[in-house]
Amino acid sequence: MRLVNLGAKTQVQLQDKYGRIKATWQGEVLSLPLSVGTSVYYCKGLAFFVLPGEGELNPQDCPKNFNFMHLEPSALDAYLVVGQMSVDPIQRVLISDFMYVYEKNILKGCLYLNPPFFEDIERELIHGGR
Repeated sequence: MRLVNLGAKTQVQLQDKYGRIKATWQGEVLSLPLSVGTSVYYCKGLAFFVLPGEGELNPQDCPKNFNFMHLEPSALDAYLVVGQMSVDPIQRVLISDFMYVYEKNILKGCLYLNPPFFEDIERELIHGGR
């Protein structure tokens, strides 16, 4: 569960990938279950996901269900050290997503967004996989 601050009292729906409503909540600050699989939260037409992290989540900060399981640390390292972006389109997207999450965390001053494998990749970059 994670607190999500919607900014005003409104309705949130959790829908499956076929658009079927699985659950509905009403409020301004809600404690919502973490996103699982292909289920998506909707609020005032905005699709968002609820990922682990610190503090109240702003739905606009999490437009994707980030997961860095397939991000190759060497591809990210090459981008960070010498500015060489991977030729693999999947790695390019993952690097871009990682940078988005990393910048959000820096702006918030905490581990605001902590999607799967984020800390593992960060640890490998800093400590060389130890």
